[in-house]
Amino acid sequence: MRPSASSRLVLRAVALIAAPILALSLAPAAQAAPLAAADDGGASASAADHRRVDWSGDGQNAALGTSISSEVCDVNGDGVDDIVVSSWLWSGAERASAGALYVVFGASELQGGNLGSDYLSTGRAVRVDGPAADAEIGFSINCLGDVNGDGIDDFGVGSDVTQRAYVIFGAEDFGPADLADLGERGYVVSSGDEASGHFGHRIAAIGDVNGDGKAEIVVSALDASTLGRTRNGRVWVIAGKADTADIDLADPEQAEANLLFTIDGAINLDRLTEVSNIGDFNGDGVPDLLISSQWQRVGTAANAGRAFVIWGGTGGNVDLASLGDRGISIEGPTRGADRFGIAVSSAGDVNGDGLADLLIGAQSSSSRPGGVAVVFGKKDESAKIHTNPLSTELSVFSCTEDAAPVANACPEGSEAVPRGYWINGANNGDLTGADVAGVGDVNGDGLPDFAVSAKGYDAIVGETALNNSGAVWVVYGKPDTALQNLAGLADDQGFRIDGAAAGDAIATSVGAVGDVDGNGVDDVAYSANFAARPVDAPVLNAGELSVHLLGELVTETRLSAPQRADAGATATATAEVVTAVSGGRQVGAGAVRFLRDGETIPECAAVELDAQGAAECDFVPASRADASELSARYLGVAGEFAESASETASLSVHDTSVTAVGQPWPAAPSAGEPFVVSAAVSAANGGRTPEGTVAFAVDGAVVAECASVPLQSGSAACPLTVDEPGTANVVASFAGEGETLSGSVSSVRAITVRERETGAERALPSVAAVAASAVRPHGSDFVIRTAVRAGGAPETGIVRISSGARVLASGVLQRGAVTIRVPASGLEIGASKLTVSYLGSETAAPGDDAVSVRVTKAATKVSAKQTTKRLTSGKRPRVSVAVSPRKLVTAGTVSVRIKGKTVKSARLSPSRQGRATLSLPKLKKGKHVLTVRYSGDARFSTSYQRIAVRVR
Repeated sequence: MRPSASSRLVLRAVALIAAPILALSLAPAAQAAPLAAADDGGASASAADHRRVDWSGDGQNAALGTSISSEVCDVNGDGVDDIVVSSWLWSGAERASAGALYVVFGASELQGGNLGSDYLSTGRAVRVDGPAADAEIGFSINCLGDVNGDGIDDFGVGSDVTQRAYVIFGAEDFGPADLADLGERGYVVSSGDEASGHFGHRIAAIGDVNGDGKAEIVVSALDASTLGRTRNGRVWVIAGKADTADIDLADPEQAEANLLFTIDGAINLDRLTEVSNIGDFNGDGVPDLLISSQWQRVGTAANAGRAFVIWGGTGGNVDLASLGDRGISIEGPTRGADRFGIAVSSAGDVNGDGLADLLIGAQSSSSRPGGVAVVFGKKDESAKIHTNPLSTELSVFSCTEDAAPVANACPEGSEAVPRGYWINGANNGDLTGADVAGVGDVNGDGLPDFAVSAKGYDAIVGETALNNSGAVWVVYGKPDTALQNLAGLADDQGFRIDGAAAGDAIATSVGAVGDVDGNGVDDVAYSANFAARPVDAPVLNAGELSVHLLGELVTETRLSAPQRADAGATATATAEVVTAVSGGRQVGAGAVRFLRDGETIPECAAVELDAQGAAECDFVPASRADASELSARYLGVAGEFAESASETASLSVHDTSVTAVGQPWPAAPSAGEPFVVSAAVSAANGGRTPEGTVAFAVDGAVVAECASVPLQSGSAACPLTVDEPGTANVVASFAGEGETLSGSVSSVRAITVRERETGAERALPSVAAVAASAVRPHGSDFVIRTAVRAGGAPETGIVRISSGARVLASGVLQRGAVTIRVPASGLEIGASKLTVSYLGSETAAPGDDAVSVRVTKAATKVSAKQTTKRLTSGKRPRVSVAVSPRKLVTAGTVSVRIKGKTVKSARLSPSRQGRATLSLPKLKKGKHVLTVRYSGDARFSTSYQRIAVRVR
C-alpha cells in the first residue's frame, strides 16, 4: 500500500516508538520467503526461491519499499525495464528522514543486495535524495512515461510534506540526483498551498492527453479545499514539457501555460485518495484517469468508498458534484466499511475487447477478508457501476437506464449488465486489496494478470502461524464475470507468495515493474517496508524490496576446459550452469550439450546437470595434432530455465613430430662441390602437413644460410658444400608448430664426401631466372623458373634461392631447368630482391641471377553470425566470427561496432586459428546493424561484414 497522509503519524510511531518490540518479533524469524503453502487450500506456486531477488534498505528505519511504481518504465533507455522504489525514512549524512528514491536498473544479471553506497558504486542502482531533513519523500512515486519528449521514460515523486511534486527526467546515462537542486535533471511543481492541502499526496501518469507527443502528469492534493468546500480534494492534470522551469500552479500565467484541467471533490471531506492512469476505458481513443476516495459514503453506508473514471481530453475542469458526461462513478459495496478505492490501478485488457480495464482495492476491516474489483471498460457507456461482493454472478454490474439498484439488484424495468467481477480475499483480517497492480501477462495465456496485496495474511509454516507475515496474490486474469475467491485458488488461476516472518506485512506496496530480467515475461515486485533486513544481519525497519521473476529464468553457462591435450588422449570439459540473477544460483535441472568447432561431440550431446549445477564431458578431442574451439550449450527446461551458451575455449591437441634427413643429391658428392640434402617432417599420428621452418647442421654447426628454411608440403632442402673429403654428419631440426605440434630433431645422416677429381677448367654458366608473377600476396607462393646453360648445353646441378643470407628454397636442374616455389610468407611485406644461385657442377662454374618480387598484404574475409537463441533485450548477443584464410590469420583484432561505436573486441592468437566469439552488451528491442571488423596486421588486410540482429 502507498500510505495516506493521515496514516503517516501512525506509521512513524510504529517505526520509531515500537521499534524495540518489532525487533524482538522480526529478527529471530527472518528466513527465505516461502511460496504458497496449502494451509487454506490456496494455490501453490511452481516456482522456488531461485526466482526471488531481494534488496534491503540502507540503514535503520529506512523503510525501503514504501511505494513501488504502478507503471512500467525504462529510465535509462536500454530496452530493459527498471524498478522505481522509495525509502520513506532514509537518512542522509546531514538530512535525517529526508527520504530517497531508487532506480534499480533491470538486467539479465539482476543482483540483489543492500542499497548502501557499496551497492550503488556498482552502477546497478541509483539513488535520488530527498530535498531536506524530515521531507519524508517517497509516499507516492510513479513512472510517468515520456514527459519531455526525448524518447526515454521519466518518473516522479509527490510529497505532501514539502507540498511539491518532482519530475525527474530519464537519461541514457542516468545517475544520482538531489531533489534539493534538480537543475537540468527535471523540475518541481507546486500549488501555492503550503499549509494543509497535502499537494503531492499522489503523482501518476495519464499518457498524452493533448496529443503533443509528451506524456502528461497527474498530481493530487488529498485535503485541498476548493469551490467553497472543505477538504474535498483536488486533482491537477498538467501538460508534459521539455524544459526544466519549475511550475507554480498558483501563478495564473504558469497555470494557463501548463494546466490542462482540474478535478474537484464533490462535497466536504471527499478527500480524493488515489489516482491512476488506466488507458482508454471508453473507447474514444484518449487515455482516461481513475481516481478514488476510500472514505466516501454510498447511500447510507459509511466508508464504503467510491471511484471515478474521468474521460481523457481537454474538455475543461471537472466537478465531481456534477460529473455529467465527463466520466462515470463506480460505487463501493452498500454494506459499508469496505474502504473501496484504497488502491487503484490499470489492469490492461482483461476480457479481450480492445478496451482498458481497471482494478480497485477494498481492504475492508479486520472482520472481512477484503477484496478487489476488476472492472471492464465499455464503449460509449455512461451508466454508474455498482459492486456486490456477495453475488456470485453479478458482483460488478450496471443497470440499464442508469437506474439505482435496490437491495443490490436493479429495479423493475431495468436489466443488470455484468461489468467485471469481484475477487474476495481468503481470510478475515487479510486486508486483501490494500494495494493492487496490473502486472502484465505473467503466465503466457494472453491475458493480463494482477498482483494483490494481503498484508494482514498469516502464513503457515509447519504448524506455526506467522501472524501478519503478509502475502502477495498473483491472480491470473480471466474474461468471464464470475465471482472469484482466493481461498482455494487453483494452480491455473494464480499463486501466492508468503511473508518470511511474523510482522513482515509484505505487500506494503505491490508494483508493475515489467520485464526486469529481459526474458520476455513480466515480473512482480512487492515490499515489506518495516521488515528487519537483510536476513543474515537484520537491521531494524530497514525494509525490503523483492522481485519475483517469472518465465524462463536467464541462465549463464560457464565452461572449464583444458587448453592443451595430447593426441588420442581423453580430455575432460566441465560446464557449470547458474541463473544470471543474484550472483548466480546453481541450476540443478536440465542437460548440457558440448560442442567442438560448433559441432556436437557425440558422446556429450545431452549430459545431465548434477545437483550442484555441473556437467562433465569426457571425450577424445582428436587423434592427431589440431586446434579447435570448445563450447557448451545449456538446453534449458521449458517454463523454468532458458537456454544459454558458454564462451568458447581454445583447445590445442598436441602431437609429436618426426623429422628425417633423406639421401643427398648427388648421392656421392665431391669435396668442394655443392649437393642438396632434404628433410621431411611429419606428425607422428598423421592427419596434417606440418608448417614451419627447419634448421640444418653439419658436424654440430648450424649452416647459417639454412638456419630457417621454410617447409613446403612438409619438406625443406638445403644446398651444402663440404670442402674436405670424408664424412659429413647432417642433422635437421624442426622448430615445431604453435601449440599443436612439437619440434623434433632427425637422426644423423652420415654423408660420404669423396675427393674431388681434377679435370678441365669449368665453363662459365648462363643463369636466367624469371618469376611467373612478380607480385603475390602473403600466404601464397612465388614460382621462379630458372634455366642454366654452359658451353651451349643444358647443365645439371643445384639452384638455390635466397634472400640475403637466408635460403628460402632450392631445387635440382633437370635438362638445364628447374621450377621452384618460394613461400611469400618467408619475405617481408613490400619489395624484395631474390638471389638465384646456380651452385656449379663438375663441368660448369657457379653463377647467379636476381629476381625482384613484391609481397602484398593478404586479403581477408570476415564471416560472422549471431548465435544467441531467442534473443531478447535482457540477453547478451553472441557473435561468432571466422576470419579467412583461417590457419594463416593468427594476429590482429576482431571488433563489433554499432552506430560507429565499438562495443566489443577480441585479439586473435595462433591457437584460435582466425576464430573468435564475442559476447556483446545487451541491446534495446528492435533491429540493429552490427559491423564486424577485422583490423588486419602487418601481413593481412582489413575486412568487415555487416549483419542484422533483431532483438525481441
